[in-house]
Amino acid sequence: MNEYSTRLAWAGAMIGVLALTATVFANTRPPEKTDPTAATLPPALAEEATHTEAVAAVMAPETETAGPFLVALRVETLPLEGQVFLCDANGSPIEAVQPDGSGDVALGPLRSGVYSLWRTGTELGRFRLLQNASLDETQGQLWTDGELLHLERFLPGTAAIRLTVQERGFYSFTLYDRNGRQWNRDLFIPDSALPERGLAFVRTIEFRGLPAGLYTLVRRETPILQVLVQAGERTEAEATISVDN
Repeated sequence: MNEYSTRLAWAGAMIGVLALTATVFANTRPPEKTDPTAATLPPALAEEATHTEAVAAVMAPETETAGPFLVALRVETLPLEGQVFLCDANGSPIEAVQPDGSGDVALGPLRSGVYSLWRTGTELGRFRLLQNASLDETQGQLWTDGELLHLERFLPGTAAIRLTVQERGFYSFTLYDRNGRQWNRDLFIPDSALPERGLAFVRTIEFRGLPAGLYTLVRRETPILQVLVQAGERTEAEATISVDN
């Protein structure tokens, strides 16, 4: 055998060894990982799951915010001191607050989220605009009844009074401060209402936007209780309304 034939024979032997090695390695290598869901779900269900995930991915961003909405702000004390700006949650200005002669101004339109009011580097308060356009989570000098946003020059507090009443019907209450200023709230319990405590009904009325101080709750010119409201805090109290008062 000449040198050329020897080289051909050697090359053929090496090719055979490599082919055998590849076959052995393929048989001994562990199988690649597969998606168990794709392996176990029938084709129709797998297609439906894929479609559901795609729809969820498209819909998710739309549920994060809602709007835009206009927010009604009332500046309770005029003139408004300094230039006030509506800002986002991080304090970045969005627009200047410019109330009319009655102290009313429309903010926005705004997407749902957290916003704040600032004046010359000082945060006056913040609030949250919900996805149904109502207002909540006020802080600082802001307070709300859920529909209208109020800006005060003080830190407003809240008196939350839990009432136990004996009969269905209409109830009218007045809250007085030491200076004779008054805040009115009405309560109505319809004939279809069911009692919570034995034969009584339990309801809570709230007086929001109150300056710090001592207050007296009155019904039919009869004092019912006194409550001390702290600045920027929610004060809770309880009272029982009898047939006589």
